[in-house]
Amino acid sequence: MFAARGVQPGQALPPLSLVTLDGQPASISQFQAGRPMVIATASLTCNIARRRQPGLDDIRRRFGDSVAVIVIYTIDAHPKGDPCPYTGEEWVPKDNERDEVLVRQPTDQMQRISLAREYQRRFSDGALVLVDTPDDASWVALGSAPNLGLLVDASGIVRVRQGWLDLDAMTAELEAMGLAARASASPGE
Repeated sequence: MFAARGVQPGQALPPLSLVTLDGQPASISQFQAGRPMVIATASLTCNIARRRQPGLDDIRRRFGDSVAVIVIYTIDAHPKGDPCPYTGEEWVPKDNERDEVLVRQPTDQMQRISLAREYQRRFSDGALVLVDTPDDASWVALGSAPNLGLLVDASGIVRVRQGWLDLDAMTAELEAMGLAARASASPGE
């Protein structure tokens, strides 16, 4: 259901309305810096995004500076006490109780940034996290999905769109582009 919405392969990545974790306006091109880019959407209350984040961090480590890897923090998928944006009803997965992410839907930019910081601190290993604005413009432009994956080439054209981030397929696509994973250093080097 999420694969058919938003920007599609062969199209230019649309302009996105994003801010850094410090609240400063951010242009995704400044972080892409002429490289291919992997983009994933996520939120603190998306149990699938939390579960896949370590694999996304692994892609970042494996391909190093040859690929930009960016997490875009969007509307929360399963807020406690508020409707899920996908069902219109409150839906809190058991994983959210276990992971203690029982939070309300943010109502302003600072609240969303605060949750994005918590996501980065608790569930990633140094991922670059940019934050969608409260009007959810980037979330809509990308296809209104909780954990989509995009592979964007160095010229800004979407090459791959995944309705749900598939880490193995994304890695295979990066390798097919001729990008080699960095060799692991030997212990003691």
